[in-house]
Amino acid sequence: MDEQRGNFNRAVKSGDAAGVRLIWKENPQLLQGTGLSISDYLDNAISGDHLDALRALVDLGADINWRCDRTDDRGRAYCAVSDDATACLEWLLQSGVEINLKTSEATRCFALERACSKGSLEFVKLLVEHGAVTDYQWKDGGRPRGNPLTMAVNRGHEDVADYLRSIGTPEPQLPIQNEEEVTDPLRAHLTQYFGEPEPNEIHQVIPTQPALSLVYVKADDQTVLVTRGMSTVPIKQTDGTQLYAELMMQVPADWTFGPESEDKKAEWAIGCLRQLALYPHITEQPFPPYMMCPNGTPPEPIIEGHDFTGILAIQALADFATYTDGDNTVTLYHIVPLFTEEFELAKSDGIGELLNRFDAQGVGQLVDLSRPNVATTL
Repeated sequence: MDEQRGNFNRAVKSGDAAGVRLIWKENPQLLQGTGLSISDYLDNAISGDHLDALRALVDLGADINWRCDRTDDRGRAYCAVSDDATACLEWLLQSGVEINLKTSEATRCFALERACSKGSLEFVKLLVEHGAVTDYQWKDGGRPRGNPLTMAVNRGHEDVADYLRSIGTPEPQLPIQNEEEVTDPLRAHLTQYFGEPEPNEIHQVIPTQPALSLVYVKADDQTVLVTRGMSTVPIKQTDGTQLYAELMMQVPADWTFGPESEDKKAEWAIGCLRQLALYPHITEQPFPPYMMCPNGTPPEPIIEGHDFTGILAIQALADFATYTDGDNTVTLYHIVPLFTEEFELAKSDGIGELLNRFDAQGVGQLVDLSRPNVATTL
């Protein structure tokens, strides 16, 4: 059944509507015992703007107004806007997808906010034509924050701002602020250096203490993953100070992340970040400026088919090393896979020698599973 679920997921992602229907018909118990429903696959169709696959899922019982309770889910229209899925968005709107969602502070159209942030006048007009609310203002802890017009102005999308004003969207009753910088400093930090993170984070299935998730940015040349939650509990250092830390990893763009991903490399990256983020809290150990973690004694490969036997966690480069979260300064640590010989080189000649060899041989921050072993090559 696992194989059939994989085939079903691939059919959805590739837009093979006939395959979606056939596999579902031949495997009526496909999702039994998984905790998933057919609605969980909607976003996989939307992400590729595969309208036929989306319609097939709905015909088979998927609910376009389904919202995943495992993530910060802002609705299927929001996902379509985020993925530039024009055909899927138009069909969802024509099919009556819910776009105005009630929150504790206001009824908001998250899809419209996303379109304003992206500067997509086409999507903004389409959503307004289908009833998107614009005359609201959300709050944060009782403090007024902004509305869709705020987001358009903050991003410099004057054509979108002018359109919103033309249909009567009120000016926000506060100085214009950048929403991400105020409400989510981690996302603002990532946006500044790498681009806007994906709307849905990768959450733990089994809760941990502290609670962890992964924020990630999919760029053309890489995917950047950063932990969220490690810094909620300070790490006591040997000098008595408190360290607030998160971990990051930059991996190739073709590594596939998501609830239905079968990419073993991506699975390793997620597991590595989660385990190391919990390590200082479980062991109550300090977190030095760099830390080498071999995989066992003697160390064994950490990724199937490759000779890396552990990782180096080292403070990120200066221009990206820290960000401010409330009253705390959070330090980011970069994760780099290491060969056994590189561990030995760092122990014998110092971390500086290892880093010098990285620079000399062009080993950068992006995880490269085919890179040379700098301890055995000159």
